Amino acid sequence: MASADMATQLGSKDRMVFALFMAVAMHGLIVLGLSSNPIEQSPRLPSLDLVLVQEELPDSPDEPDDQGEAMLNQLGEIPPELMTPEMTQDDKVDAVSVQASQDHAADTTPATIMPASEELATKPSGRDLMSSALKMAGLQAKINQHRQENRPRVRRLSSLTALTSAEANYLNSWRRKVERIGNLNYPQEARQRKIYGSLRLLVALLPDGSIKEIELLESSGHAMLDEAAIRIVRLSAPFAPFPDDLRESLDELEIIRTWQFRKNSSFWGG
Repeated sequence: MASADMATQLGSKDRMVFALFMAVAMHGLIVLGLSSNPIEQSPRLPSLDLVLVQEELPDSPDEPDDQGEAMLNQLGEIPPELMTPEMTQDDKVDAVSVQASQDHAADTTPATIMPASEELATKPSGRDLMSSALKMAGLQAKINQHRQENRPRVRRLSSLTALTSAEANYLNSWRRKVERIGNLNYPQEARQRKIYGSLRLLVALLPDGSIKEIELLESSGHAMLDEAAIRIVRLSAPFAPFPDDLRESLDELEIIRTWQFRKNSSFWGG
């Protein structure tokens, strides 16, 4: 029983091998038949030979192309035909920034640098400085002399001043007039309130006897008395003109005296 089954299995296997062999053989005959009557082939197209020629770069790669630079100056940006695929947006911005800075530098006029020799030549020498100082000193001396010559000749008379006879006579005349006017115009309120005191006045007189200035040097402590003394001086003006010997030597005469309002209601301008 086992031998019969094995014979059946071997027969089936042989039949499969034989069928596969026949299929391969038939396929080969068909291929050989087609090869014996080949189809006319179409004419072969001529081939193209592609040759890449490397363009020689200029000797100075740092120098920009004249045409490209002109277009960059006019447009302010890189022309599309000069851009490469590898260029980024940042490259474009950098190129425009560099060109703008170059244009600004070209518009700015460079500062003139003076050679050292010319700079030294413009500096004044020691002799020039000395000459200028002497001229200024001489000019100042002339100004001082002019001021001195045109300054009023002023003579100040006080109780401590040594007087010439002409000055003494004029001062006595002036004092007597002030005392007379003062006693006639003694402030009534000060007499009633029994206010008394002394003060110092400076009275500046011009050669014609008119008053130039009245200055309160020392107050009595009572505004009533200070104002009364100034009013008495103004009431006494004008005074006598300067005598000839005083007029020749003086332009102003300043008289400083102590004015007293006494307890007995008398006025003294000594």
